[in-house]
Amino acid sequence: MSQFIEGLKRHSLEDIRVCAKADLHNHFVLGGSREYIKRYKNIEIMPLERPLSSMQEMNGWSDKYIGSRFDSSDMRKFLIEATFQQAKNDGVTVLEIGEDVWGLGEFFRNDIHELINAFYEAKAKIAPECWRMGKCTRYPKSSGIVRVG
Repeated sequence: MSQFIEGLKRHSLEDIRVCAKADLHNHFVLGGSREYIKRYKNIEIMPLERPLSSMQEMNGWSDKYIGSRFDSSDMRKFLIEATFQQAKNDGVTVLEIGEDVWGLGEFFRNDIHELINAFYEAKAKIAPECWRMGKCTRYPKSSGIVRVG
C-alpha cells in the first residue's frame, strides 16, 4: 500500500506531506501558511476549532482573522507567497491558484499580467526547486508543472 494511504490511516501529516500531490483548487487568500504569515507580518490567524456549519460562520471567522488586513496589492502578493510556502510544506507539486475577477480589478488594476507575474515571482522566491516545467527535483516522480490562473 502507498505511503500516502498508510499516512491517511495513521492520521500522520508527516507521512502524507512527503508524498507528491496536487492542489487544483486553491483560493490563496485562505490557502497560505499561517506560520509564514505570522513570521513575516506578525498577523496571527487561528486555525478552525471544528468544521464550520454555515456560510455565516465562515464569514464570521474570516471577518475576525482575515478582515481587511490583506486588502492591498502588496498584501495580496504576500498571500500568494504564503500559499506557495504552504504548498511546499505539504508536498504539493502541482498547484493551481487564482484570483477572482473582483480581486483582479481591486488589487491588480485589471492587469492579468501583473497577477500572473506575482504568481511566478512567489514561486521563484519560495519554491524554485519545484513547480517548473519538466521534472521537479524534490519529487522526481512528479511532472512538477505549475498551472496558475
